[in-house]
Amino acid sequence: MAPTAAFVAGASLPGRAAGAAARRAACRGGPAWWTGPTARPSSGGGGMLGRRSRRPAAAAPMRPATSASGAAGRVRMAASASASAAGGGDSSGETGDTATPAGRLAALRSVLARRDLYAFVIPSADPHNSEAPPPAFCRRAWASGFTGSAGTALVTATDAYLWTDGRYFLQAEAQLSPEWTLMRAGMPGTPSLADTLASTVPPGKVVGIDATVQSVDEGRALAAALSGGGGGGGGGGGDGDGGEEVPPRRLSYVTSNPVDEVWGAGRPPLPGGPVRVHPARVAGEDVAAKVARMRSVMSERRADALVVCMLDEVAWLLNIRGEDVPHTPTVLSYALLTADDVRFYVQPGKVLPGSDAERHLATSGVSVHAYEAIMEDVAALAADGKSVWVDAASASVAIYEAAAGVDRANEAAVVTAPSPVSAAKAVKNAAELAGMRAAHVRDAVALVRFLTWLADTVAAAPTEGVRETVAADVLETYRAGVPHFLTPSFETISGSGANGAIIHYSAAGAGSTAAVTADDMYLLDSGGQYVDGTTDVTRTMHHGTPSAYQRGCFTRVLQGHIALASAVFPPGTTGLMLDALARLPLWRAGLDYRHGTGHGVGAALNVHEGPHSIAPRPAANGTALAVGMVVSNEPGYYEEGAFGIRIENLVEVVPAETAGSFGGGGYMRFRELTLVPLDRGLIDVALLSDAEVAWVDAYHARVWAEVAPGVEATGDTRALDWLRCHTRPLEPVGEVRGEGVAAVAAA
Repeated sequence: MAPTAAFVAGASLPGRAAGAAARRAACRGGPAWWTGPTARPSSGGGGMLGRRSRRPAAAAPMRPATSASGAAGRVRMAASASASAAGGGDSSGETGDTATPAGRLAALRSVLARRDLYAFVIPSADPHNSEAPPPAFCRRAWASGFTGSAGTALVTATDAYLWTDGRYFLQAEAQLSPEWTLMRAGMPGTPSLADTLASTVPPGKVVGIDATVQSVDEGRALAAALSGGGGGGGGGGGDGDGGEEVPPRRLSYVTSNPVDEVWGAGRPPLPGGPVRVHPARVAGEDVAAKVARMRSVMSERRADALVVCMLDEVAWLLNIRGEDVPHTPTVLSYALLTADDVRFYVQPGKVLPGSDAERHLATSGVSVHAYEAIMEDVAALAADGKSVWVDAASASVAIYEAAAGVDRANEAAVVTAPSPVSAAKAVKNAAELAGMRAAHVRDAVALVRFLTWLADTVAAAPTEGVRETVAADVLETYRAGVPHFLTPSFETISGSGANGAIIHYSAAGAGSTAAVTADDMYLLDSGGQYVDGTTDVTRTMHHGTPSAYQRGCFTRVLQGHIALASAVFPPGTTGLMLDALARLPLWRAGLDYRHGTGHGVGAALNVHEGPHSIAPRPAANGTALAVGMVVSNEPGYYEEGAFGIRIENLVEVVPAETAGSFGGGGYMRFRELTLVPLDRGLIDVALLSDAEVAWVDAYHARVWAEVAPGVEATGDTRALDWLRCHTRPLEPVGEVRGEGVAAVAAA
């Protein structure tokens, strides 16, 4: 997944389509950093970003929270996590037509004006900075109408902006109403959110944020933007033209999110699924061992406590899983570690009395506490002068404020380093890798059977074809028949023709009636969550006769994929250093793609995980690849209005055998986890070098050897024949291979 009429007249749909449709519908230690503007609470709003006056009630650290006070009271968890379906707003909801984008904007601006807020920032995240939050936290999607997983909205008194990255430009253009301005993040000439605030917010005006869903790093950027001069013709402090003091611009917390007030009773409730135990045979390491590793790192950083905010980090650390986030087996929760205590903060009722989860947590030395109590306990630690570790990239401003204490008396003791859980989780142990390999083989069996069905169905009705949405549902049906399947690992991207050029396309979200036919390219990006692993695979195919240009483009993408797959690299190599390998064959033909080449993948966890990635962004240079990591290899090419191409395999980082051992050796390479045939009909063999042909043939030979037994065991002889045909060696073309024949350049 990139760093996101009936199918045949008279045909019937294999089961589970209703369940798939329902799931799709769920949710379309440094210096002080609040420097510059003097922040204050908004009307009806919460805590100040400047000085504090209230102190928490005296109590021992780590006590259960019974009421909100002090730092916890200033920024309440309930502001964003109320169990009330209405969202806990200041009123029962604004009147007016909120069924339309224009009506929602008007209602939201009415709330902002009543609270004396000039602007309000709406990120995509929940309190845990989740990429795909539970439906109750999909505020940006509800307010803007844009349902992509990445984006930030800014609503001011006069304008509405939506920032998103290159994966979603086409989708955002289609989904945003005329009242919204699309800000193409990363493109030349597009100002950032911080730049826009700096240049447009007038002196004396207030910008609101929900501190429970704004990360520390994001909060720093917004505060810095408002502390500067300019903005609507005035400065953020200092003298005006007449020598008069220019009132500063202010950043303010809100105690209840304005979007929730407008959303009203329509806001979905918080998820209520139970916690389940992640089997020890799959986890490969018990909770005690993981906690001991974290405490060792905490000791090195002289941290008395570690706040674990990211949902996948909590799940990994405590060997638990859940169903609170669509497509991701995580639980809405926090964990808090000290030298002698491990606390798990979760909504009441999610750890069922007498359940395996209750016994597992108890025997692992983990105590269970109310979800909202995290703020009070962190504030209590701060009141006692304890050093609290929070990850500034993922922890919320609210968590940071609690750790900093009253009047920021404890701020110097706050550790704002990357979470040690993230780095530990990224390197899979032997049991996790074994589970990932097994899950990928089972997943490949399901995909082979589906691709056989799809090819036969399109061949039987080449013009009518199969609807994109139906194809996604049928694929889920095949996966559901595989042992240990739970859910898709993300909403399937099923894009035919021009829809394939929308990088994170949602056929259901677009209300598409388009079909996979024999006339168009088809891009299928899908994955599964299994008890023992997570899969993510993209294949591009054509069920008819592709043009020479399409074959040329596909082959360039394949060459980029092979180049990265074949890389051998020394210790210390980051994804930024490798990214260009996948792009060079496309660059030679004047092609490229607007997304990263690879993202980390969790073991029976998030389909997107960090801290490692393969991308041209500076962030991809922060973490070196290491043996045991899992990452995707997915170059692509997208021609707007025509077709999209992406080839994605998940790979594990393994030791490489090299003749030399410069620098002490330790060289690494990639080994494919994904085992699904490539579309032979889209490969222009004349463009490939002998080494590239050998790579394809070796890959297909391995696919046959490892997947065929599973297909045969299903009794699906047609799928076995299809697999045999699509894994045979490439046919020689009788001419020199390589750059001498360039269908792309000639087309």
